[in-house]
Amino acid sequence: MTTLLCTDLDGPIINCEERYHRVYCDCVREFGGNALEQPKYWSLKRQRVKEADILRLSGVDESGLEPCNALRIARIEQNEYLAVDTLQEDIFAILAGLRPFFSGLFCITLRRNETALREQLRSLGIDRCFDAVLTGYNETEPGWKIKADLLRRHIGMTARIDGGWFVGDTETDLLAGRALGLQTAAMINGIRTEEYLRSRTPDLVVASLQEFAEHVRAGATYL
Repeated sequence: MTTLLCTDLDGPIINCEERYHRVYCDCVREFGGNALEQPKYWSLKRQRVKEADILRLSGVDESGLEPCNALRIARIEQNEYLAVDTLQEDIFAILAGLRPFFSGLFCITLRRNETALREQLRSLGIDRCFDAVLTGYNETEPGWKIKADLLRRHIGMTARIDGGWFVGDTETDLLAGRALGLQTAAMINGIRTEEYLRSRTPDLVVASLQEFAEHVRAGATYL
């Protein structure tokens, strides 16, 4: 029986809030703006405010909006910024506790720099917690399809999936889970608000991966 647990990386596994804010601050300063404080910036991100509008609020001139955002994207996965990421609390114990309930654990992300990703995961020691960490990015395809296709290619396009969960903090993860025939769990401690995630009708809403694990233990059986 193939029962899978798939998770997003940034949010469920890694706390990337500090990295996002630090990159934003550095880019805004280089374009003559005044960066917002981290709570305000993260609140706007969670509300899905467009990056250009955040830059406007930060005093970046109209002519600088596009190049400033391009610089932000170019830097967001550089090693010096990835170094400030931290693992979510007790993540090793949580993932170890979930493993007996699933035949496969996969982390699926849309990171663009695979080399930097692998280096970060090894440095944090989190890579060994998954059967595979899958990554890919393509500007011409929606993120949910990229994630779903990454898993299908890894396990085999015709492989049977009997069930499982996709856990993430964005609508992309919920759509990917549905495309794979998995139940979906929305985590509200990431880059989307609880109100928005509930509007996307996930099967479960949780505050953290720990809460998701408690749900699994309460209702699942060991494989």
